[in-house]
Formats: sequence, C-alpha cells, structure tokens
Amino acid sequence: MIQLLCTVTLLLVESATAQIVAIPSSWRKPTVNITRQQAVDIAAAALDKAYAEIVPGETLNCDYNMLLAEFDIATNQTRYKVKVADYFKHSANYKPRTARESVSSIVALWWLTQRSLDPTYGYAAALAYVAYNNRAFLDIATAAWDSNNQYVLPRTGIPAAFQNKDESEIVQDAWDDHRKCLNSNDLSGGIMHYPKVDVVTSENARFLRFDVLQLDLVTLANLSRRLSGMLSQITGNLKYLNATRQSARLLLSQLYTDDSLFWWQITLNMSEPCNTPIIKRKEPWNAGTAIEGLAILSSISPNETINDKLIATLYASSNYGPWHESQGILVKQSGAADIVRGFATVHAHKDSYNTNTSSYVESYLAVQVAINHDLLSPHAHYISRQYNAVLDKATVNGTNIYGNSWIGPPNSTYSADSQLTAARVLIAGISLASQIELTSAPSEMSSPDTNVSHVGAIVGGTIGGLVFITLILAGSHFIIRHCRQHTVSPSTEVMRAYHPSITSIEETPYYLNPSEVTVSDTWTPSMGYVWQSEKLPRKMHIANPNSQSDASSF
Repeated sequence: MIQLLCTVTLLLVESATAQIVAIPSSWRKPTVNITRQQAVDIAAAALDKAYAEIVPGETLNCDYNMLLAEFDIATNQTRYKVKVADYFKHSANYKPRTARESVSSIVALWWLTQRSLDPTYGYAAALAYVAYNNRAFLDIATAAWDSNNQYVLPRTGIPAAFQNKDESEIVQDAWDDHRKCLNSNDLSGGIMHYPKVDVVTSENARFLRFDVLQLDLVTLANLSRRLSGMLSQITGNLKYLNATRQSARLLLSQLYTDDSLFWWQITLNMSEPCNTPIIKRKEPWNAGTAIEGLAILSSISPNETINDKLIATLYASSNYGPWHESQGILVKQSGAADIVRGFATVHAHKDSYNTNTSSYVESYLAVQVAINHDLLSPHAHYISRQYNAVLDKATVNGTNIYGNSWIGPPNSTYSADSQLTAARVLIAGISLASQIELTSAPSEMSSPDTNVSHVGAIVGGTIGGLVFITLILAGSHFIIRHCRQHTVSPSTEVMRAYHPSITSIEETPYYLNPSEVTVSDTWTPSMGYVWQSEKLPRKMHIANPNSQSDASSF
C-alpha cells in the first residue's frame, strides 16, 4: 500500500510540475514536416557545398570534419569516411606527447601547440572513432586529452605545463597565496594557458588569467569537459569521468548565474590573490558547450543537482532575449551551433538519464528514465524551430548556401562560418524528421505565424494550475518523506537489466587498469545524435593491440 501511494504521489507531482513547461505560442514552426530522407539530402548538400568552398589548411577544417563524422553517425553511413581520414592523415604530425621536444620551427611549434591544446580537435577525432571504428582516431583523441590535461589546475600545486618554466615561481606563489585566503574559491579543474600569455600586466596590477570556460583563449575547460565526457563514454576509464565531474563542479559552483546561464571567465589578481574577479559575459557557445557536457555527464553518472541545473539552463538559454528574436529564432550567431549541439545532445540522451527529484525512487535509477514527454518536447521543438528558420529564411533555393541570419533575408555569398553553423542545425534535424514520419504533430503546434491572445483564459488557467500544483506539492511532502524511509535497494540482478555499468568487465583496453573500467555488451554511445541502435553494433569499439586491425593507420 505504501509503495502504491508513493508511486501515485510521484506521478502526480511529475504531472503537475510538467505542466509548468509550455511551448511558447510565439515560436515559429515548432515541428519538422519533411521526411528523414529529405532531411538527410538537405544536410548532405550543405556539407558538400562547404567542401567545394573550403580552403586547405583553413582553421574551420576541424569543425567541418567534425560535422562529417556527426552526419555519418546520425545517418548510420560511412559517406564521408575517406574525407575525414584524409584530414587526420594530413594532420598526422600532431603528436602532443613528443612534439615539444622535437620541434625546432617556431611556426611548427605554434601549430602543434594549438592542436594539442584544442579539445575540439580531440573531440572531432573521438567522433570519427565512433563513426568509423578506427583505433587511430581514438589515439588522437586521447593524446589531445593528455596534452590538454597538462594545463588543468590541480587541487594542490600548479599545472604540469607550468612547472620548470621561467614564470613557475610566481605562478606557484600566486596560487599558494590564493589557497590561504579566507573563503577562497576552489578553482581546480579549470584550464590555464601559457604562462607568458596568462601573466597580464596593467597599470594597477598583474593578473593571472584563469580560463574556466572555449574558443581562442577562453572557455577551454568547458570544451575539455565535453571531450572528457566523450572519452569516458567510449573507454569507460574513470580518469575521464573524474575529470568531467571536476570541471562540472567548477562550472556550476563558480560560474552558474542566477538566471541559470554561465559567466565567461575567472581571473586571478596576482597582486591581490584573494581577488578572483569574474568576467560577466553570457554567450551562446558558453551555454551550449555547458549543456552538452552536462548532458553527457548526466547520462554517464546521474546526479540530481546537475540534472536540475541542466534542465534549468535548457529553458533559460532557449528563452534568453538577447539571443533570440520574437519568434524564438536564434539571432546571436556567435555560438548558435553550440546551442543547437547542446540541445541535440539532450535530445539524443532522452532515454538515458533520470529527471526524478525524490530519493524514494533511487531503486529505479538504473532505468535511466528519459526526460518525460512534456519536458522533452520543448527540446525537440527548439531544434525544429531553428531548423525551419534555416531552411526557410537562411538560404536561397537551389544554391545550398546558408547565410548568417536565420531570420532572413538569405545570403547568396558563401561564408564558411555561416555554412557550418547551418549544417550543424541541419544534421540535428535528421533525427527530428525520422520522428515526424512515425507520428503526426498536434494541429495546434503547426500554426507558425498566428498568435491569438485569450488573456482571461490564460490568466485564469495559470492561477488555477499554480494553486493545484501547490496543493499537490504540499500534500505530497509528508508522503515523499515517508516513502524515503521505506525505499529498498533492488538486487544487483534486477538493476543489471537496466544499468549496463553493473555488469562484470568484459574486455579491458590495453592502456587501462582492469579496476578502472566496466564494460557491457549492451552499451551504446550517444553524443548529440539519435542512434539507429538496431543497425549499429552494441560492442565497445576498443581494439586489441595484438589484433590485426587498421588501428595504426587511416
């Protein structure tokens, strides 16, 4: 009887709270009404156009090849396998473990260090590994992570890359003094860069720039967490999971804003080590990479606090006025692709992480409950909205060229940045189109440009709904507390059916300790796309070093 009452109470609470989340009526075309094959063809045409225009050696090559791998994962194809392999083959001199010792050219050193410090490069390689099952890609991804990890601030001391440098003493002193400060911030897990770059002198003080969050010299910890999360999924190695957790802790404890977004950067004033000013800028790429990393972490290691903040950030970022116009279309193009990728990752993980907030359902954690339909729909509709905006207003029919404005007018002049940003959205739309083929959307969701206002009904319904929710939450408080006392942990046999990580070790990568990894033959990775699980192999693609594979080459 108690269990039945607990279950009913939980369902009522979830149902009531879910009603708070509503798709804004002002959103333009919140559904995708084309077939999956049409979506595949549209995305491929955009990628092929980008390939025809791209300049060899252009910095966007990494982003482009990442999209190629994403496309092949989303479509379960190997259409772009040769192109991706060629890209990494031409970058084969990238060997971050030894490059610093062997490079004499300043130009070559700059190029190699840029690659070795760029988690995006490692992330692209990890995606290529997932798409094409070639161990060489995984080696590149782990090497990039190892190199980048040299710049992560530990709990004690300074990053390895800063040791035995001319500036190591002042850097060490600054952090030692900071850690002695009353109520000092624990900034471990953040990324520091080259000492000569990070020591910034102004008229009044010397600052040690400490980037916690990506692009250029900012936000690298956010991207690093994304790479760590990906490698944790692929290999099962706890060192990647722990790195993801540490970075997430830093992000949520130091840079999470009152409106559920993220500040840009933390700096350390070396003249006043107790002073760690925050650069208070909010950018879409910042929120997007945070959403993606937290979604991956939540799917690997469910955490109620992280999950709650992740969901709050989803709604905050999709309704943040400075980034959107009145119909909900992204107008802040710097980072638009990252926002979409973040939402696509949540959409792809809808069946793998838990949204319940009561401890009495701990026995069901292994089920990896998806965000329920009421909470998930806005994610899908958000992507749909951006997808339709790109199709309708950002391109000239027949050109396959996409402009930088998703509200129009379209641009007939090619821009690599604009093209790749739009391509990211078009790839995300592939999974949405496949769902539309299975079910038809409610008719009221399909009226994009009309917004009839019934103020009295809305206000009355809202007040009544809030009162109802309040009564349910208040009345269920005692029941939930009582249920927690009667929660019984399920047996390993029961949980194993739902949670792959509870199974025994099946195979261990040669570079890992057996105690560090748990692998299941039911494991399926998911990084921002909906997998065609009935077609893809279910085994982890970790090559045996003694096997005859193509791991040594592309």
